[in-house]
Amino acid sequence: MKAAANPADDFIRAVAEMAAGIVHERLVARGPNEPSPESPYVTAEDAADLLRTSRRRVYRLVHEGRLEGVKDGSRLLMVRASIDRHLRASGEGDE
Repeated sequence: MKAAANPADDFIRAVAEMAAGIVHERLVARGPNEPSPESPYVTAEDAADLLRTSRRRVYRLVHEGRLEGVKDGSRLLMVRASIDRHLRASGEGDE
């Protein structure tokens, strides 16, 4: 015998479905490889796209201290603000 539906359970399920729909819409609108605008970090590949250069050049800029990088396990993430500073300092951000 099946128990009677609990109104609170129905409400929670409806809210969860609405939240999942919103998250899905935002992910689809953002694109599969686009960095999250809320994240202060980007991958080397994303940094290279922002700087219109190669990943190798991004790693070199970090090594030279011209970009700020943060280790996350085995990967290196670039600080988005340091990319913005680099663009402003080099004048490339005016394009």
